[in-house]
Amino acid sequence: MVGETSLQVAWDPRLTFDQANVSEQQAMATRLYEMLDELHGSVNALRAVKDQAITRKDVVEQQGGSESLIEASEEVIDAIDVWEKTVITEEREFFQDVLNWPDRLDADLQVLYGAVDDASQGLTKGIRDRFSDLEKDWTAAMQSRDAVIAGPIAEFNTVFKDAAAPGLALPPIIDVQKGE
Repeated sequence: MVGETSLQVAWDPRLTFDQANVSEQQAMATRLYEMLDELHGSVNALRAVKDQAITRKDVVEQQGGSESLIEASEEVIDAIDVWEKTVITEEREFFQDVLNWPDRLDADLQVLYGAVDDASQGLTKGIRDRFSDLEKDWTAAMQSRDAVIAGPIAEFNTVFKDAAAPGLALPPIIDVQKGE
């Protein structure tokens, strides 16, 4: 028989909950999720730009294009590689690879998100301190990302435009946060 029934959801009666603690926990979890979302969107967007730079570099080399175009492509590729290595560790294939390749910002944020999600009795000083540290690291990473966009990528587009190769120019990154 299909029907509707009411359901009451309540806290575990064995534990005490403070609404202020729950609100603080939810606010921090939401902020960490937003930070991870922007970080992952940025990685994906810059990887797409890197792929475009590699393709354009190959085309320019095959067509005997200008050396400045090739150099500008290489600058974009290198800048994105350097930035990416500061925020993620892609060498890992096995959980024990952490011994060889340390955590980067992405992993640190994910670990903290899990700790915040489990903090049903309120956030500890250690969690708050770690969040403060990682928020500074995240801000620095986003500023570094923006420098790659305003620097090598913008320069690449200028070089391509000046070389009269508009069909090969990288599209500008309008909103890296949304992966567009």
